[in-house]
Amino acid sequence: MSDHLHVRRVSASDDLHALTELIHAAYAPHAATGLRYWATHQSVADTEKRIARGVCFVGELGGEIIATIALARPDPASKVELLREPHTWSFGQFAVAPFHKGRGFGKQLHDTALLEAATLGCQVMALHTAQPAVALINMYRSWGYIQVGTCDWRPHTNFLSILMSKAVPSGTEARGAV
Repeated sequence: MSDHLHVRRVSASDDLHALTELIHAAYAPHAATGLRYWATHQSVADTEKRIARGVCFVGELGGEIIATIALARPDPASKVELLREPHTWSFGQFAVAPFHKGRGFGKQLHDTALLEAATLGCQVMALHTAQPAVALINMYRSWGYIQVGTCDWRPHTNFLSILMSKAVPSGTEARGAV
């Protein structure tokens, strides 16, 4: 099996029920440790709403969707100041099917999404993840993200979130920088 992930935008013909199941499966290990990420229990309607906030990508391997990431445009109504900034995007429902984790597919998907975000005017990419999720925080640090604060999404989650961000190179700079 090839280790090259085919990344594309989500399409109207994609099965959002299957995509939601993929997200739930990817976040199940976090749920097993007691972390209640939104992605552990979101509905299909929630998946659709999160996709509509920006640009969603899926990663295919052998024609099967095995990963997804949803980029969200700046949100002027966000309770988090950074997420209101006009050139700051964020990502969520970032998921890789459990069988395919640890093979670099998440990084491939993330990097492709970042390149697209740069072409759409993103200058800063932000994320938030559970404060107890040390392995995830360390992974994001290795990708160039730094902690810039915290945010609290309770009761949708049951933890304080770490807010992280990184500068996104623009234009042709982005092609060689991710």
